[in-house]
Amino acid sequence: MRFQKLKEDNPDDRWDARQRLITGWDADAIRNSTILVLGGGAIGNETLKNMALLGFGHIIVCDMDKIETSNLTRTVLFTPQDVEKEKAPLAAQRFLEMNLEPTATADSFTGDIVYELGDGVFRRADIVLGCLDNMETRMYANKICMRYDLPFVDAGINALGCNLSIMKGHAYGCYACFANESKFQERFRQSCDLLKRKVAKEGKAATVQCTSAIIAGMQVQEALKILCNMNPQYGTEMYFQGTLNQFSKFHSSIDPDCVHHSIPARTDVKETPLSCHNTLREFLDYSGGQGYPVLSVADDKLRNFVSWASCPGCGKKVRIYQPLFKVHTDDLYCPRCREANVGENYLNFVDDISLLNFSLADTPADILDLTLKELGIPPFHVLCVQSADGEQSAFLELTRDAAEVLPAYAAKHNMI
Repeated sequence: MRFQKLKEDNPDDRWDARQRLITGWDADAIRNSTILVLGGGAIGNETLKNMALLGFGHIIVCDMDKIETSNLTRTVLFTPQDVEKEKAPLAAQRFLEMNLEPTATADSFTGDIVYELGDGVFRRADIVLGCLDNMETRMYANKICMRYDLPFVDAGINALGCNLSIMKGHAYGCYACFANESKFQERFRQSCDLLKRKVAKEGKAATVQCTSAIIAGMQVQEALKILCNMNPQYGTEMYFQGTLNQFSKFHSSIDPDCVHHSIPARTDVKETPLSCHNTLREFLDYSGGQGYPVLSVADDKLRNFVSWASCPGCGKKVRIYQPLFKVHTDDLYCPRCREANVGENYLNFVDDISLLNFSLADTPADILDLTLKELGIPPFHVLCVQSADGEQSAFLELTRDAAEVLPAYAAKHNMI
């Protein structure tokens, strides 16, 4: 093996000299990257720690939870003093504290990734790392990564076992291609009762920190290979069973019936001066001026807007005025029937009262005066607009929300 001599005038010798001895190492690609980390728990902590030590330039960490005492044995970035603090901003802060790259920055998002994280966040990422603990969010992340042709490196753990899936776009197998029937049933657990949002927490898989460390190391190494063009292993699944020290690797073939491979890639998103704080009327004025007077949320998970419902108990009209994903079963009942605990079949109400398309001509005035956020559209989202005949579509981003959602990224890229 030939050893490279380090240049004494290279400023990176202060901390990453050994890394730059690796053939193909691209320090600029790493420091200039933006990595979206979905999940700030056991795997997410180890992944962020690894990226901090490697000098990754910008991360966006997303999680909806607060730190619990039970997390502490598996989260290297958190201490007992951090219990009850939000995971995402603290994990981002600790990433920066550990990172020796002077230009490193970080953003965080606390909320529901499926319903509250705008597509604009995904679009700004070079790679998406899945550090999640539920199938619904994994499936959603897979869908959005397919939509924007993003590398998606997803990690999972269970007891002493762990797995890694490396995916990118329509040319390779994706998470939905190899998801078995039980995963799809879990993915659609809310589709059987679309209003069930008040649900118990999912059971958590038994695991230990060393398993998280193993798979996080593999995950970040794949991210490095992608950034540095070191032959990333797209279209593969890897499994490690620590009980017997068995390692397996499989090719992920494309399922011809995959629901996510049927989603066309969005390569023509247009940035706009609009925000989720604009009213629907203002948005439609703008999109109509571009030749697309109709806003469609048909492909945007459960964002159809519910105006009024018929009480399942007595049939009385109940004002809802919420996007479907925010509607609970209790919201359908009038106060009297809710108090009497009247039960009926309410599952078929959706087709009659939810709005999937909005236009200045056909949408009630009071709905036009709601903000996009009140309609259930998250900040920095990408919306589908259509021509009046529905034959042509375009995609408009709420770009003015960038500084609100990703302040560090926006400042770094002069978006403020």
